[in-house]
Amino acid sequence: MNRRYSQRLRTRYRLIFSYVGWGLAALALALAFPLLAAPFQADFQREQVTAFLIPLVGSLAAGTALILQRPKGEINPLSVSEGGVIVLFLWALAPVISTYPFLRLTPATFWQALFETVSSWTTTGLSVIDPEHTWRILLLWRSWMSWLGGLGLVMLVSAALVGASSMGLYQAEARSEQLRANLAYSTRLILVIYTIYTLLGGLLYRLAGLSWFDAINHTFVALSTGGLSTRMANIAAFHNVWVAMVSILLMILGAISFPIHYALWRRRWRRAYRDGEMRMFAILLAIGTLLLTWRSLSFGLYRWYDGLFQAISALTTTGFSTIDLSRIDDFGLVILILLMFVGGGAFSTAGGIKLWRAYLLLKAMRWQIRKYQLPRTASYPLMVWRAGRRREASPAEVQEMFTSVVIQTLFFAAGVLMLVGSGISLRAASFDLMSALSTVGLSVGAVGPDSPPVILVIFTAAMALGRLEFLVVFFAGAKFLRDFASMLRKE
Repeated sequence: MNRRYSQRLRTRYRLIFSYVGWGLAALALALAFPLLAAPFQADFQREQVTAFLIPLVGSLAAGTALILQRPKGEINPLSVSEGGVIVLFLWALAPVISTYPFLRLTPATFWQALFETVSSWTTTGLSVIDPEHTWRILLLWRSWMSWLGGLGLVMLVSAALVGASSMGLYQAEARSEQLRANLAYSTRLILVIYTIYTLLGGLLYRLAGLSWFDAINHTFVALSTGGLSTRMANIAAFHNVWVAMVSILLMILGAISFPIHYALWRRRWRRAYRDGEMRMFAILLAIGTLLLTWRSLSFGLYRWYDGLFQAISALTTTGFSTIDLSRIDDFGLVILILLMFVGGGAFSTAGGIKLWRAYLLLKAMRWQIRKYQLPRTASYPLMVWRAGRRREASPAEVQEMFTSVVIQTLFFAAGVLMLVGSGISLRAASFDLMSALSTVGLSVGAVGPDSPPVILVIFTAAMALGRLEFLVVFFAGAKFLRDFASMLRKE
């Protein structure tokens, strides 16, 4: 390895870590929100200020130091692989730093606190703390992390604040589409749409009868498809059909791709109607609702909206619940698992393999069957509807889809095997692990406050991998290890 290449790598990593510095500075700003809100809470105590001020100052100091060491004159844009390294570092550092308030204000262990912050940042919604016996400021911090995590901390910081040269970073966080040609303008437009929906959701929840505190928290997590609640019984605790209806609206808004939102805002109704993701969403929702409602009649779920609510919660990967999931039989759980596996839109706050991949998978299967029936010389392109126009799907898109689906399935199988080997029932292990991998948050009890550290680690890793997507984690991790070895290697 020649000296010039090694020096070039060091220069590029100084650039990479300067972007990590921007992320840490943004995390400091995120910590300022609950810090400023703390004095307005009914259970305010001074130790809450210290719990948030220490990580805030630490993040800001570390971020500033990294930003200042950025190499001068380094203007080459980031590649997707370099963006992946930044994504890994930021999504590893943010949850760890965010654990400090939980460690300071609760008796939680480090692994429990890390589980909670990873669940929040990844918009999963699984929890190992009792929200009804937790400081209100910590509940607000969880919800705020979910709101930011739904947007994507990396996308906002590096695209909107740093500039359009960070396209590689934008794509590394599983963002492949833009609303407008200008990347910085696109991310700001997404933030505007997201903020307007947030304000609307908070107002609707308040009108539905929630307190301002509950309305703000549930708006943050409903729109980000996070699923955390201020009540142990989740949405069921409110016994309010209007709260459930507002939740349904926000869950759907959170699971729809931002390009579709943009088309609807510009009154391009036909683009939304023709989109393959939207059609897949409507079909899966209709089938899931009918099956869940049909099965619910046999075990006393008499409210008409329970089947609809659970189907939407699973498909949008939100994790809200109006019923006790232990009352659902295995058939109902399988339906929910399949809906969670698919998830929401490709460019949304939702998890899962995404509606686009599910749509492309069905189209590819139909295309392959049809192709066998035609002469070998016949031309039969694989046509799909996306972003309002009909086009041919590229071989790279099909390959990426199959790879993602297979990897998700293999990790699910491996995770279930580990959990069952740890003494968890197959029913609970299958359901809760799919919930974690798809960043949903629904649970039948496989993980909880009494779970040993090894179980918490498995579920924490599943949530993180599900949010970042496996290919990004693998390729970015491999690149960093290879580059690190190259910089240490002697000539």
